[in-house]
Amino acid sequence: MFRWLLGTLLMAKSAVCMAGSLDNLEVAGQWGAPTVTNPSAAWWNPAGLAGGDGIEVLVVGEPTRAVMTFDRDAPNAGSAVYTMQGVLPFAGLAARIADTGIGLGAAVAVPLARGGEIDDPDAVSRYHLQTGSIQTIHGILGAGYEWRDVVSIGAALHFVDSRWASVLNVDGMVDLGDAMVESGAEQPYTDSDLENPRYATELDFGVLADTAMTWSVGMRLVPHDKWSLGVAHIRPYSVDNQGTVTLGFDCPPNDGSDPDGRMGAEVLGVCDTTLQANASVAYDLPARWHFGVESGPWGGVVIQAMGGWVGWSAYEDFDITISGAEDRNDFETVEQASLTPTLVNQNRLWARASNDNWFFGLGGRAELPWVDKRFTLGVRALFDRAAVPDYALSPNNYDADTLSLSSLMQARLTERLRLGLGFGHAFVQTRISSDNAFSMTIDPTERAEDRFSYPHANGTYGSSINRAQLAIKVNL
Repeated sequence: MFRWLLGTLLMAKSAVCMAGSLDNLEVAGQWGAPTVTNPSAAWWNPAGLAGGDGIEVLVVGEPTRAVMTFDRDAPNAGSAVYTMQGVLPFAGLAARIADTGIGLGAAVAVPLARGGEIDDPDAVSRYHLQTGSIQTIHGILGAGYEWRDVVSIGAALHFVDSRWASVLNVDGMVDLGDAMVESGAEQPYTDSDLENPRYATELDFGVLADTAMTWSVGMRLVPHDKWSLGVAHIRPYSVDNQGTVTLGFDCPPNDGSDPDGRMGAEVLGVCDTTLQANASVAYDLPARWHFGVESGPWGGVVIQAMGGWVGWSAYEDFDITISGAEDRNDFETVEQASLTPTLVNQNRLWARASNDNWFFGLGGRAELPWVDKRFTLGVRALFDRAAVPDYALSPNNYDADTLSLSSLMQARLTERLRLGLGFGHAFVQTRISSDNAFSMTIDPTERAEDRFSYPHANGTYGSSINRAQLAIKVNL
């Protein structure tokens, strides 16, 4: 089982690309819910691992394509389009030990996978995101125990592989102006000068990584042979993704329009140069509660209701640290060796400012005897409440109320093998941020709280998400 889990974890690392929305609530697609007894119970409710029959293997792949649009308001108005695509995988195995009431399970799940790539690297939102992704891959080992076919309890350990990557511009004019003032010169810039690409620094964080652990517990109740209820809790955890960052500095023009800025950048060693540094990005990921009710079969029809609460308020900030520039670079002068690392090495927060949110889903499946008893049709509607408030919206901190509608056709090819094909579309609310908290200014007395001291993100946000599904379920 451990070899199988390791193999599927490595497969998930290569298969996960960039997908839309703040959260992936449909782990395992329509095969997953807090009341199920198939291998997806390892994520949804480990108590369900005790309710299966024999050995089951479930593999689900969900090719996803999403588009996000951002129409930015003045100043520096313009439009940007981000595309996000990839495959969200799930792979799980569950085994019930005969006559013991004990079930064991192992799975790989991807509950968080988001990101995107801008259509034009010079678009107006490049200071918030050019390209990037954030994801967590959970390798899960769980067990459940069922008592008298009525009550099941379960628990699972989650081994988390966390990845964070980003490429974006940083407006260096504020720092450059501050450095010149500290050296005794007059402030040469005004707010109308901001977001000049000649003063931009491109930060390429590559892939920063961390590992973590968390756990989950759950209970499943079967008060009647046609009713089941489930509840589960997943503990919060923290990650500190670490790696390296490449900083590519442009330079103030050499045409006499900004001689002090040009000279200052050259003295500081940040003129038309590339530097390396260590980087870390730390943040907290939320606790979760899953709830579910299932009824049936009633003449081949099963109805499911599910929902949950996600404590996204824990996802308050990115804690970004850039360090070690003095050790990773060869500077041309003693002065640069002294001054440049002081400018490059920083610890800053970047606000996420999320709120706790909830989701609710209703769906079911029905056998199709008038077509063929081997076929089952499933449908689901899932509503996910936005976690990010209007004032904290940005291209790299986007979320919206989302209604997802999906369908799934299952075919029983043999007594032991099922194949599922499905498709879903997410209807995403258009959002407008007109009082955005992100802002930059040259005047230090007017600056926003440091965690919001980034270019403004006022404007209109839109999105669409399409997701297919291919699943294979085998009873061994």
